[in-house]
Amino acid sequence: MDHTNEKIIASDGTKASKTTNQPRAILEEEEYTSTLSHIVTRDYFPSLPSLRRDAAILEARSRGDVAGAVAVRRMARSDEMEREREWKEEMEEEAMVAERALVSHHMG
Repeated sequence: MDHTNEKIIASDGTKASKTTNQPRAILEEEEYTSTLSHIVTRDYFPSLPSLRRDAAILEARSRGDVAGAVAVRRMARSDEMEREREWKEEMEEEAMVAERALVSHHMG
């Protein structure tokens, strides 16, 4: 398990090292680029997934494929619910980490 050393400067000006037990994972190139692409899209182009969905629906309708348009809409709705679930889990995890840090700060 890799550990990260952080330099901490205390209020009295002294330096200390803080070792965190955060494991580091080495990703394959494809997984790394996929993850990075997801993060960039999420943070800088949040409307891109809905624009892609709308384009797919319009394309299916222009072909006269109503069932295809409905399928695209259902899949998008399912994906949206999954992203919402993941977001809630992330928020809960961040809240637990913040709570642990607060308790640790008060005890230390």
